[in-house]
Amino acid sequence: MRKEIALIIVALFTITTGCTIASLQRIDMEGAPVKRGIRITEKNRAAGDFELHAYAAKNMKDQLSAQVPEHTMVNGDGIFQIEPVSGSRYQEWEGTNTHSFEGTNFVWRAPEWQGGVEIDFPLSDGFALTGGMSYVGKADHEFWDQNFGFGFFRQAERWAWRFDVNFGLHRTRYNALIVKREGSFGGDGLRDVYLFNVSKRQQHYNIALMFTANSHRKDWPFNYFFNYAIGSQRLYDFDEDFPEVRISSRDSFRNSPTFNTAAGGIYMNVSSMGRILLGARITVFTGKEEQFSAPDVFIQYDFRLH
Repeated sequence: MRKEIALIIVALFTITTGCTIASLQRIDMEGAPVKRGIRITEKNRAAGDFELHAYAAKNMKDQLSAQVPEHTMVNGDGIFQIEPVSGSRYQEWEGTNTHSFEGTNFVWRAPEWQGGVEIDFPLSDGFALTGGMSYVGKADHEFWDQNFGFGFFRQAERWAWRFDVNFGLHRTRYNALIVKREGSFGGDGLRDVYLFNVSKRQQHYNIALMFTANSHRKDWPFNYFFNYAIGSQRLYDFDEDFPEVRISSRDSFRNSPTFNTAAGGIYMNVSSMGRILLGARITVFTGKEEQFSAPDVFIQYDFRLH
C-alpha cells in the first residue's frame, strides 16, 4: 500500500510541476558479497603472535535477484509500453502504463568462488590490527578488494571471544537501463521518453562489525566457532550520471543495504604452525524494500608465524 501511495504522489507532483523524472528500470551487477576471514582466538596469545589467514568460499547462489524501487509504472502485462520514435527517443501514451511493477529488476551475478588472504597482528594480549585483500573473477572481469581494521579479544579457560571493526574497499561492474520521462502528457496524450544504457565499473567502501566465539579445548579432536557480522555494502550509485534530471527519490540511483551474516563450523590444529577451519555461512541483505540471501561454504587455513 505504501508503494502505491508513493507512486501516486510522484505522479501528481510530476503532472503539476511538469518536471523531468528518471527511473532505474533494470540493473545487472557483477561483484562479490563482502566476506571476511574467521579470527580464532586460542589461549596464551600475546603481542607479536602474527597469523596469516587464507580462505576460499564457494557461493551456493551464482545469481541474486530482487526488486529495487523506482521502476516506472507498467501496463497490464507488466511491461513499460512505449513506442519508438528515433534513436533513444520514445513516446508513451497516456493511460497505457497504470500498474505497479511487480517483477525483478535487480540481478547480482556473484562468482562461484572467491578467496582472500588476511593478516592478524596482536599489539598486546587483547588487541590486534588486521588487513588483507580478496580476489574475485567473474566472466572476463577481475576484482581485487582490500580491507583493514582492528579487534579486541579475550580468552577464558575453555572459550574465547573476539570483537572486530573492519573497513573495506570493494569493486563492482554494472549494466543499467535508465528511463528519462517528460513530466506531463501533451494535448495529444503523448509524452517523450528517453532510454539510456549505462555501463560502468565502480569502487565503494563498506564497514562491518564482527563478533566471534570459539572453544579451545586441547583434549578435543576439533573445536567449534561461531561468527556474527553486521554491516553495510554499497551495491551501486548512479547519482553522478544524471545530476540535471530530477528523480523522485535519490535512493533510486543509490543502494546500500544492510547485511547480517551468521557463520559456524569447526577447526582443528594440524601442527604447531597452523590450523584448518571448515564452515558454512549465510548472509542476508536487507534494503528499504528488497531482501535476498547469499549462502556459502568455506575452508580456511591459519598460518602461525611466530
